[in-house]
Amino acid sequence: MVGKDRMPLGLFWRPESKAVENLDNKIAYTHIASFADAPGFEAAQTELRSIGVLFDGPEDTGIALSIFFSDPDGHQLEITTYHPVPKDEASDAVAYTACAER
Repeated sequence: MVGKDRMPLGLFWRPESKAVENLDNKIAYTHIASFADAPGFEAAQTELRSIGVLFDGPEDTGIALSIFFSDPDGHQLEITTYHPVPKDEASDAVAYTACAER
């Protein structure tokens, strides 16, 4: 179990499991998104780079910035932020102004 406060997430290792075929007719998770504040969003990118994990983005979705990568089983993982992220040479992030209504 991992998580914070009242938001736990159970992860289970199933070494003998098989990929789900015909996802249109099954209930399955193929994409998990996590929220981060601006410093956490930058730290996640730095950590992923340092351990050699390739990721796409940051992508400006119009309401947030997100990065996307895959876990070892091919599930898409996303880290997103609604906070401004400064542009610098160490980051591919574009400056983003969060909506005042959020």
